[in-house]
Amino acid sequence: MHVSIRHIGLIVGIFASLVSFLFFGRQQETYLLLLFAGHLISGVCFLWILFGRGSLKSKLFWTGIVAVGVALSWISENYFINISYRIYLYQSRKELAATNDILKNLSGEVLIMNDSISIDNGPTLLPSDKQRLLNMKEKLGTYIILKTDSTIYYGLWGFLDVRHGLTYSISGVQLKEQKHLIGNWYY
Repeated sequence: MHVSIRHIGLIVGIFASLVSFLFFGRQQETYLLLLFAGHLISGVCFLWILFGRGSLKSKLFWTGIVAVGVALSWISENYFINISYRIYLYQSRKELAATNDILKNLSGEVLIMNDSISIDNGPTLLPSDKQRLLNMKEKLGTYIILKTDSTIYYGLWGFLDVRHGLTYSISGVQLKEQKHLIGNWYY
């Protein structure tokens, strides 16, 4: 069987789509770029294979490759997303621990968004702790940090009604509405 640029492009596109999920939780822009580019490249190359010159046997073979790629994507998506969040946790472990330590000691709800911190029904923060939390938010790459009585939510990406992020269970109680990651962490 003759392998050409369209066949290589199809494999590269499928691979890019699969690898994109490794960036889901930690680099949403990279995830979207790889997913879109992978779908576009593999789609164009697959149409090129189907409507280009080649035997029926070859076209059926490459259709099978696409089916395997779709099945692999469907099977591995949750696993790779989980790995993506674990990579983020590992890379940000010091900043997350420091932020959790400050926030766990505060009562009430704490909202850190943009360059402001609001605390409901709780003590005021020392200026040094306030600046430290704002610096941690920046280092963590979050758009929001929300602490409630039982959880600390780190928003990693949000658009309209879609939100992706990590939740830390302060008390260690299982969060049934979210997927368990590791320790007290959920997504």
